[in-house]
Amino acid sequence: MANKKFFWIKLKQDFFNDPYIKLLRRMAGGDTYTIIYLEMLVKSASFNKKYGLA
Repeated sequence: MANKKFFWIKLKQDFFNDPYIKLLRRMAGGDTYTIIYLEMLVKSASFNKKYGLA
């Protein structure tokens, strides 16, 4: 079984109520952009841990 690493990202409880996220979600394709933004956060968590930035 492969060793898997797990990382945590910390989001505010009202992440989806943030004015910028609300604006993003109102745009055409905004839900997709929100998912892409969350994916970038997740990928940056592993990058920051790997290079000692976290």
